[in-house]
Amino acid sequence: MPNRDSILFLLLVLLLVAGPGRATAVPMSHGFTYQGQLHQSGVPFEGTVTLRFTLWDAAGTGTPPTGGAQVGDTQTLTNVAVTGGVFSVVLNAGDQFSNAAFDGQARWLQVAVCADSTCASATVLGPRQLLTGAPYALGPWQLVGANINYTQGNVGIGTRAPTLPLHVKGTGELARVEGASSGAGNVAYVGFGKPGGTLSGYVGDASASDDDTYLGSQANNVNIYAGGFVMSAQTSGNVGIGTYSPASKLEVRGDVRLGTFGEYFATSSGENLRIVRGEVLASGAISSGSGFTVSHTSTGIYHLVLTTPFSGTSHPTASITPVAASGQLIAMLSALPGTSLVTLRIVNLTGTAVDAPFSFIVMGNR
Repeated sequence: MPNRDSILFLLLVLLLVAGPGRATAVPMSHGFTYQGQLHQSGVPFEGTVTLRFTLWDAAGTGTPPTGGAQVGDTQTLTNVAVTGGVFSVVLNAGDQFSNAAFDGQARWLQVAVCADSTCASATVLGPRQLLTGAPYALGPWQLVGANINYTQGNVGIGTRAPTLPLHVKGTGELARVEGASSGAGNVAYVGFGKPGGTLSGYVGDASASDDDTYLGSQANNVNIYAGGFVMSAQTSGNVGIGTYSPASKLEVRGDVRLGTFGEYFATSSGENLRIVRGEVLASGAISSGSGFTVSHTSTGIYHLVLTTPFSGTSHPTASITPVAASGQLIAMLSALPGTSLVTLRIVNLTGTAVDAPFSFIVMGNR
């Protein structure tokens, strides 16, 4: 076996990289090629040896080296062929030093020549050898722990000329964010953050209680553009269409169309108006409508009590239309409409009060 004092040690570390030719589906391992020279009494060693390799986070001191912490496990290789004093082995191919051994931090390799295949006795060579990547073997990607990063430019998927930090080119569905659960418990969304990791907004399923898709903001308003500004959802709960600053729960700048084909325009006014309408039977029972009650106190006299009063700054406007089975009737307001009470009287052409069904509309400021 070569002895330590007579060994000249030369280290060359080459990371295994994919050579030219057709790409395969076999993933690249974390292994690397290690080549060295063994000389005995100044003469290149010939034969086979057992070598023991360990990885360290520090160079250590002394001979044999001490200090630092070992990274991963020990790798022992038997029957290593040495020709002309040169040997070549593949290390860490099975993640003996762990799959996260090379996380961007400096690493040193320690080599020991074993007395036999059991490696019960070994000569540790010193000093430990600093591992450095061959030029371009690592490429621009950097591994830090279990994370990989790239800060040198743009990344293209499906394009060799990316114009953005991440440029994906293709047809059909180009990206997918998939959660780990199924049903309502699934959570999968794309987040948008600020420096320091603060989440500012997100798009996707951000709730573990439903299957809904969200467009959300953590603190500020959500604005939607489609060739220009369209609408804004405010933190106050107000929504504006055509305006950044809605003053109501829904504020629309422009016309509003209703109906199956948009055939109706929504009524509009310079005032904030409310309309209450309904139909009442001769007995005082409500036939249709809501937002009011009726009391029938005497013949031909009906009191409409509005559930929500109108604004007290002005009197509402009321229109009453009697419905006669025969003959002609007249409906009239017996008092100025109040903010919550409208009293009306129905008579025939002789002025006699009569009970009769009627319809009404009351409109005024909210």
